[in-house]
Amino acid sequence: MPSSFLPAPPPPCSPEPPPPADALRERAALRAFLVANAIPLTGGVLLSLITSLPGVHLYGQLTLGVAWALLQLGVFVGTAWRYENRAASAAPALDRAGR
Repeated sequence: MPSSFLPAPPPPCSPEPPPPADALRERAALRAFLVANAIPLTGGVLLSLITSLPGVHLYGQLTLGVAWALLQLGVFVGTAWRYENRAASAAPALDRAGR
């Protein structure tokens, strides 16, 4: 005897549409931000493992370790600024698409 309390079968699944171009651009920007900052960070870690190398004087009291730290700071600030500008320019486009 069939039961009337059985749930109806679920509707057939449809494939998900591909992500929009804005999402792909955002992922690419994030990937570029991470790579641009990971390379100097890795160099800084490797530089700190060799204890005599960061103490090499480049110009006056400026050492290789300090120069590398300043370079790493500059790269981080520059890529963060660029990432924020891209995110801010993408936000109005996302707002227009959502309305």
